[in-house]
Amino acid sequence: PIPPRHDWLIASAVILASMAAALAIRILWPYDTVFVDGNVWFREMDSWYRMRLVDNFLHNFPFVTAFDPYSNFPHGIRAAFHPLTSWLIGVPALILGGGNPSAALIDKCGAYFPPILGALTVIPVYFMGRLLHGRLAGAVAAILIAVLPGEFLSRSLLGFTDHHVTEAFFSAFALLLFMNALREATKAEVVVRRPSDLANPTYRRVVLFAVLAGISLGLYLLAWRGGVFVLAVLVL
Repeated sequence: PIPPRHDWLIASAVILASMAAALAIRILWPYDTVFVDGNVWFREMDSWYRMRLVDNFLHNFPFVTAFDPYSNFPHGIRAAFHPLTSWLIGVPALILGGGNPSAALIDKCGAYFPPILGALTVIPVYFMGRLLHGRLAGAVAAILIAVLPGEFLSRSLLGFTDHHVTEAFFSAFALLLFMNALREATKAEVVVRRPSDLANPTYRRVVLFAVLAGISLGLYLLAWRGGVFVLAVLVL
């Protein structure tokens, strides 16, 4: 067996290398088509709409718009997107801009948001693979999610500023934490007949993982209303 310290070093090396590859592919490849003549050219129509919501959020911080009068003119529509992605872009822009970020800084934060969150998704994917089938499976999963062509890569590229990468990140973490909660529940032989049973000291790790999974699932649902489909799968 691999000593715990060496195991930790190997896992860290695999995760960091996969994240570096993910960032390189997602940033360097499309860089010249996103940052053009000092401006940010976002990918796809929805990215421009998302950044309009971010601008609105920053001008009215901490409130997000609930009604968009400029869509379906002259009737307007209820805000089409849930607010978490606007917060994840807007708050770092506020911090980096000292509370008053420039339009250029806001656009840069929006452009870099997808590749950064896409690279961070390597972490839960590695641990899901490892939990299911061991270290090698975790390493393969981390490498594949970092470099494999497809919808996840496309929607986590520089400038593809939308809620899709937020969904992928938080749904992956929710599933990982649920898997850990189920594993710990099996080990502890959890039996819950009444809510007070959850106070059993031997159930602490189970409850912790379950609570964290619930928080991740809640954040996922704050990213996109279609997240109820994942919730339905978990219930089933």
